[in-house]
Amino acid sequence: MHKLLNCAIEKQASDLHAVTGEHPWLRVQGRLISLPDVCTYEEIFSLLRDIFTREELAQLEKGKELDRAIKLQERRIRVHTYLQKSKIALAIRLIPIKIPSSTELGLPPILLELVDQPHGLVLVTGPTGSGKTTTLASVIHWLNTNRSVRVITLEDPIEFVHVSKSSLITQREIGSDTAHFTQGIYTALRQDPDVIMIGELRDQEAIQAAIRAAEAGHLVVATLHTARALQGVQRLIDAFPAEQHAFIRSQLASILRGVCAQQLVYNERLDKQVGIFEMLVNTSGVAHLIRSDQVHQIESMMQSGNAQGMQTFEMAFLKEKNNRLCAETNGEFT
Repeated sequence: MHKLLNCAIEKQASDLHAVTGEHPWLRVQGRLISLPDVCTYEEIFSLLRDIFTREELAQLEKGKELDRAIKLQERRIRVHTYLQKSKIALAIRLIPIKIPSSTELGLPPILLELVDQPHGLVLVTGPTGSGKTTTLASVIHWLNTNRSVRVITLEDPIEFVHVSKSSLITQREIGSDTAHFTQGIYTALRQDPDVIMIGELRDQEAIQAAIRAAEAGHLVVATLHTARALQGVQRLIDAFPAEQHAFIRSQLASILRGVCAQQLVYNERLDKQVGIFEMLVNTSGVAHLIRSDQVHQIESMMQSGNAQGMQTFEMAFLKEKNNRLCAETNGEFT
């Protein structure tokens, strides 16, 4: 397995997939590539034995999935193991050694302006594998370089490791350092935070805790699994019973700073995937539409809100296409 991991690193793969008795696969620049060698049970289990305890591996055999991020050969990897047709399978994410800067990722400048606010809620959304975790790591790195703040991160698992520089950063892992995201948010409020970074808003309880933390005067930066920025706003509202929607909309209108949605597209000139970003900024006009249950009308404000830093995916794609051709989406977004 170590030889296979070295191969993945050499090919600059983002992911490695392996199943006992089958050919492994790499994901390179978004494309899956099959490798010739077959993974044996002994090879896979040898790696797992170095990562998980005997008790955890016993749970795996009973059908429980396991996750862990570890350092391996000066690089961090995130290992997810599960059963497939009663065979052990692995999905390994290779994490870049260096935290990319906001410039390297091409993050919209308005996103950094939003996280420079003293309080409020900033969302980063996108489908699985779109780079949300990397964007959050870059944002924390920017704060660590340019601000003097107390940052508490809640992650499942911890992927990028931050060393405190200008800011004091505490990273807490779900399952080992705190039971779940909701508990982590509420306990963070007693730890003198300026910024709380939440790896994922998974349920109503975590969303409610994040809103309360923002209302209490902290900056909350969190991710959601939605493809578009407006879907992120609607997802927060829909997480609550219908009779609470008016109240939640009022809260969001007050505390939301903005939403950054992202997708990866293939850049032919650079021969790699790059991020494109959709930006929603909570202006007074946007806040009015959220409060009055007219979220669907916000897109027109995004289309005409370039001066405020707003843009839709379609606008972002055209910018990319004009200066460095992107090929895969054909400019169509869902």
